[in-house]
Amino acid sequence: MDKALAARIAEITARIAEVVNPAYAEAFRHHAEPFGYYLDLYRPDEDEPAEDTVRYYYDAYLGQFASFEDFARTEAGNRGFIDPAGFDEWPLSTIDWTAAAREIGNNYAVRPASGGGVHVFDLPLGYER
Repeated sequence: MDKALAARIAEITARIAEVVNPAYAEAFRHHAEPFGYYLDLYRPDEDEPAEDTVRYYYDAYLGQFASFEDFARTEAGNRGFIDPAGFDEWPLSTIDWTAAAREIGNNYAVRPASGGGVHVFDLPLGYER
């Protein structure tokens, strides 16, 4: 993470402590890596209120997953397309989750997680890569 991005994260975290709650700011520090990716992806205006930036981050950040294929499988279950309890049973065990992830890939941004796996973000309509 470059120094400017780290400074922006520190600034927003301090603003959270001031405006919202110091405990919330401390919890938010654990999101430094995905939040840094968010700032890099979305590039919010410098004058955007910190509270708005954080709210938009939580709207966009979908979580950390073992892989984007794992996210695709989870998302299919969350949307009710499949029963998550049957992932390892036929016919769900025959789904090519790599192909499924590739199919939905244009709707999401995926960044590596330092502890393994990936961070997944929802891309807004009209987002230019």
